Amino acid sequence: EQAGLGESDANGDYQIVGLNTSYYRLEFSDSRGFFATEYYDDQSLIEDAADIAVSLGADTPGIDASLSAPVVTQTYPLVADWNLISFPLHMSDTETGSALSSIDGSYDVVWAFDGCDQPAEQWKVFDPIAPPIVNTFQNVDVEHGMWLLATSPATLSITGTQAFRTTFDL
Repeated sequence: EQAGLGESDANGDYQIVGLNTSYYRLEFSDSRGFFATEYYDDQSLIEDAADIAVSLGADTPGIDASLSAPVVTQTYPLVADWNLISFPLHMSDTETGSALSSIDGSYDVVWAFDGCDQPAEQWKVFDPIAPPIVNTFQNVDVEHGMWLLATSPATLSITGTQAFRTTFDL
């Protein structure tokens, strides 16, 4: 049952009025849906939230949260041929082989292009069976697309947090 509601200001300060002296559990959420809901103190379930002692008419300082983007998994069906793909997620492990681990054995090579590099170094390659020194496309990111040659139909699965904005220096 909801006992009160408040919104934070530009500084992150908030106030919930009308609460009686009691113990409460506090939910922090983003009305736009960009960030994952959490409960005080850093819990994802209300059952695990810490009880907060509130006294009528008194401030209860130090009850804060920092919301983060939710972790999501996205899947991409690949055809047995060239596939142009990009990763719209920030992943914790960006090493190319790790990012493509869900399709191990189902692709031959990956090419990426970086027009900001020197002309002789603009095309990057990742071959899962080549020696590491040959692989110049070492990490995936939200800024670059890639051409992947799948040897059979497969479903690529990636997990990370949504990239809400990507900035390119021109």
